Amino acid sequence: MSQFGLFINQKDSMNGSQIKGAWRSALGRVQEHIGKTIGSADQKAKGLLKQGQGKLLTACGKVRDVLKNSKHS
Repeated sequence: MSQFGLFINQKDSMNGSQIKGAWRSALGRVQEHIGKTIGSADQKAKGLLKQGQGKLLTACGKVRDVLKNSKHS
């Protein structure tokens, strides 16, 4: 059991792809906002791209969890 086992249910924990995806989405939102603020269409587009990549990584992580859980059922 992890040190956070008392606070986090194993079913609700995130795998590596989901964590990376969430971070990439968050960084993309920041980059998009900075692009809007400074008027840089390039930075805004890069931020939107990172958000899309993050959502894709998160979705892959969720699929991985579903497949993993279906094997154990």
